[in-house]
Amino acid sequence: MSEAVNSEPALNVIEPGSTDDTSTPAAFTANLSRLIAGSYLAMDDRMLLLEWMTGNATGDTLIRAGAPSGWNVADKSGGAGGIRNDIAVVTPPGGHPIVLTIFTNTLDPDAAYDDALVADVARAVLPGLD
Repeated sequence: MSEAVNSEPALNVIEPGSTDDTSTPAAFTANLSRLIAGSYLAMDDRMLLLEWMTGNATGDTLIRAGAPSGWNVADKSGGAGGIRNDIAVVTPPGGHPIVLTIFTNTLDPDAAYDDALVADVARAVLPGLD
C-alpha cells in the first residue's frame, strides 16, 4: 500500500505555492477555542488536552518565550521548511484564557525555523491583552 501524501511525515514536504493541507490563523484559533470552551470535549478531555499542551517542550522558544512572566502557556507548535506555526492557550494570572495563533513564513523552503520571530510577536501582543 502506498503512503498518502497528506500523512506524516510526508505532510511536512511542501511544494512552493501549494495550498494543500493548509489552514489560516483564524481557523486554528476558532477550532482550538471550540475545543477548550465548547461542548466538543468532555471536561476531563479538555483538561487532558491542556495538560499535554502545557507539557509540550517544543514550544519553549515560541509563544511561551514571549509570554509575560507568570502567565500559563499551553501550546502546540509546527513547522516545515521556512514555515513556523504556534498556537497556544495563554492564561494571565487570575485572568481568562486567550487563544493566540501565530503563523510565520519566510517563503524560502530551505530556510531554518525563525522561533525568535514567533516569540517577538507574542511579546508584542500579549502585554496589551493583560
